[in-house]
Amino acid sequence: MRRYYVGDKIHLQHDLWVHEPVLLQKLKHEAQVGDRMVLFDGAEVHKLYKIDELKDDEIHLLYVTDFDQVAPKRNVYLLWVLQASDQNTEILHRGARAGVSHFIPLVSNEHKPHSFDHVQALETIVEAIERGDRSDMPTLREPMHSIKAVEQLAEKVQLFRWQKAKAEELSKLAKDVGILVAPDGGWSEAEEMFFNQHHVISVSLDDSAESLAGQCELLVAKLLQ
Repeated sequence: MRRYYVGDKIHLQHDLWVHEPVLLQKLKHEAQVGDRMVLFDGAEVHKLYKIDELKDDEIHLLYVTDFDQVAPKRNVYLLWVLQASDQNTEILHRGARAGVSHFIPLVSNEHKPHSFDHVQALETIVEAIERGDRSDMPTLREPMHSIKAVEQLAEKVQLFRWQKAKAEELSKLAKDVGILVAPDGGWSEAEEMFFNQHHVISVSLDDSAESLAGQCELLVAKLLQ
């Protein structure tokens, strides 16, 4: 069944006439009268509707039922040093499907920063959530320096960086967590010192993961077991 994220653009009432341009175009191209679909706002509302009328400039939806909210059991922050565009897209897509709550792209001391299209990245996250079963919507920050990110989060969540440890133990944590994904070549000496000062714990994963995005997905899955 198709799922569509509407955010705060549409008030999901029982008798719903759709005029919002993006959703209107999607439904006109992908659905027909009698089809059912799920609409959700990424916060509290998660409803099933049926198409009653389909016109060029509006679509009438009839409410069927409410669904329970489906969201990860804890907040997982994924902080990764920006990669080439296609790698960032894969990290966002797989991370959102796996259960990441907050994405924070990073720049690092000794690595030339890659460009980052925030609008395109948001579209990738929305597409991933629409294809899954989550009813919440992850947040996405603008890129920030790794040290500044750790400084802001260290008191709020338990932070990890990948090195050597047993990932099986991570799911037992009670608090929200943040995962720092190193760039190729690792963190700089200054970053490592700063992470140690802020009690960023070292962890590692199964090296069989086929890509950086695959490793992110595996780790998030461990954390949400």
